Amino acid sequence: MNVFQMVFGIVLASVIGAVMIMKQVVKLRQQEPTDVETQLQSKVTELEERIQILERIATDSKTSLKDKIDAL
Repeated sequence: MNVFQMVFGIVLASVIGAVMIMKQVVKLRQQEPTDVETQLQSKVTELEERIQILERIATDSKTSLKDKIDAL
């Protein structure tokens, strides 16, 4: 076996390995989300809503903020 055949074999093995890994990645991406993933997504949505409320409170003027707090 000469050097060129060895290099070709290494490259071929690397390409085959990369294709096998990509097949697994595609397979995993096509799966339905698990219960844990669904729970995490709902928690993220809830936290994003809370952040929006906090941003609104932080940027409101003091008068309207006081009125909103008193309304609660």
